[in-house]
Amino acid sequence: QPDRFKRIWQTLAPLGIGILGFLVLPFRIDFDAAERAAFPVISANARPIVQALEEFKADNGQYPITISQLVPIYLRQLPYPGILGARAYSYRCPPTRFGGGNDGTPAYELYVQIGIEDVYFYVPDEAKRQRILKSGGFSLESENWIYLNT
Repeated sequence: QPDRFKRIWQTLAPLGIGILGFLVLPFRIDFDAAERAAFPVISANARPIVQALEEFKADNGQYPITISQLVPIYLRQLPYPGILGARAYSYRCPPTRFGGGNDGTPAYELYVQIGIEDVYFYVPDEAKRQRILKSGGFSLESENWIYLNT
């Protein structure tokens, strides 16, 4: 009998610890601080892309259709966002989410998705960024980037 209980305990104890960790861990992580800390990293790593997009437009009169058109002439390679769990920088031209171009703002969207729900958008125009923030859903802004937790 004692061996049977020992085997059951050895089997169930790690499961119980795992469940306990799953329940406690989310309360120990400061998600707001992590979201704020991502802004400077994402922004700094995106600067070469933004510069390359503007150089491409200056040379060709329009923004590229795909971000891959920047490589290898304007960028040796596309930079990585530098955040654990982040996907590569994404790009849309013409923009589909916020519009652009008519008011002098870039006619493209540059963004980074982290995990399933978190998205950081590059919005260099201050007035447009404030308008988007007031529309709801966006909770943070920094260095021309806004954060959406969907």
